[in-house]
Amino acid sequence: MHAPFTVNFRREVFRREREHSRRRLFQLGGWVTYFGLMTLLIGLYDLNCQWVTDRARTVEGQVDRMRKSAAAGAWQASASQVQEIERQRARAGMWRARLERLSILMPPQAVLTSIVVNPDNLPGVAEQNLFAITGSLKVRPGGASSMSEVVGFVSRLKSDSLFARGFTSFRLASSEMVEGTPPIVRFVVECR
Repeated sequence: MHAPFTVNFRREVFRREREHSRRRLFQLGGWVTYFGLMTLLIGLYDLNCQWVTDRARTVEGQVDRMRKSAAAGAWQASASQVQEIERQRARAGMWRARLERLSILMPPQAVLTSIVVNPDNLPGVAEQNLFAITGSLKVRPGGASSMSEVVGFVSRLKSDSLFARGFTSFRLASSEMVEGTPPIVRFVVECR
């Protein structure tokens, strides 16, 4: 004799309600995520629109000021200045290649802080060709001398045919040790 088959209706109703609640929770979570992402996206578009509007307003103001100053004859480029601009524009490819070589020739623990052509804005031909490289080098504990690495960097610049093109002299203009953790060496290299 077999036991009679019984159905626990309360348990079945509970299971269905739990499945229904879970399904509604996932649907609600999906909608909340969807609308949250849409709100975030629209907010970012709004911020971008405000930034573009502010930037356009700034540029328009600069253009208006330049037009007013040009109408007053505030600045007119001389023929030598126009020639210098054209000469530098023609040399853009050479500068790009030179800067790429500079990144390869730098010691691994060195950081460039600035590179400047004619830092004092002097009119002489020799000063216009002055290229100043400022950087810092972390001192490695137990490693080679940091000054030897800086001097090695200067000699690598001098011996590199691509970088040295157009320069006749390379010199370490200044260097100083800055105490800290880790200590660093700040240096300035001048290429003429």
